[in-house]
Amino acid sequence: MPNRDTPISPITRAFLAGKAALMRYVGRLNNTVDIEDVVQEAYLRAFKKEHSAPIENPNAYLFEVAKNVTLNIARSASRRPTDYLDDVDTIDATVSANNLYDELEAEELIGLHCAAIATLPKRCREVYALKKIYGYSRSEISAKLGISISTVEGHLTKGYAHCDDYLRRKLAANLSSTRVPTSSTNRRTP
Repeated sequence: MPNRDTPISPITRAFLAGKAALMRYVGRLNNTVDIEDVVQEAYLRAFKKEHSAPIENPNAYLFEVAKNVTLNIARSASRRPTDYLDDVDTIDATVSANNLYDELEAEELIGLHCAAIATLPKRCREVYALKKIYGYSRSEISAKLGISISTVEGHLTKGYAHCDDYLRRKLAANLSSTRVPTSSTNRRTP
């Protein structure tokens, strides 16, 4: 068990806080891949990179690496190696154009998750943060806060359900508000 006085790396902190959002993102990109494997591979690549160079925005970087891992899996499953060589320039241009959008989307998801956590009752918020952000086990949370493990589990269940519901509602509201209305000039009137 790692010492709790040892600081958690920014990539690890971002991964622990945003794993569920990262899994949903990978699922939206390609639901035929093993989402858990892609997310774990993205974390490992980001963790290795973090040790060779500082990463300015760990959350966005995790989403970018997950997207690249997903794209690599999709390409290798559907193409021969020589087919890929013809499209390298096109793919690089597309990935570059989408990086800013993906970074903003990742930041928005993390911001929404933080807002969801902020709306939890105080004790539930403490338990949830210790688990999701700091990576404490249920028994460590129990000892730290002086509450039973079943109480910890109750707070976590409530926290997960509340945050998932909050994110689902906010994302649905964002999607419905960003739809482009159809123009009346394109429709024929009887």
